[in-house]
Amino acid sequence: MVRTVAPGGLPFMKMHGAGNDFVVIDSRGREGAMMTAALARALGDRNRGVGFDQLAELRGGAGADLVLDFWNSDGSHAGPAAMPRAVWPTL
Repeated sequence: MVRTVAPGGLPFMKMHGAGNDFVVIDSRGREGAMMTAALARALGDRNRGVGFDQLAELRGGAGADLVLDFWNSDGSHAGPAAMPRAVWPTL
């Protein structure tokens, strides 16, 4: 797992497992969701961005401890991926 900050100050973690790579952004404590389709496309670009197979945004939600939004690198919403169990204890 790599913890880093993208240009512009966006903190994220990049993880690898089962032949895939994931970017995880923790937006808890912020007002609303941070991710947009355009930002997901920019981050998902393997030539000019970070590159990922799938991005997970963690955010707070009314009536829930945690809400997970999943994004594909083309900016579309995705269903949850089979992220390796080793990834989740680090969050």
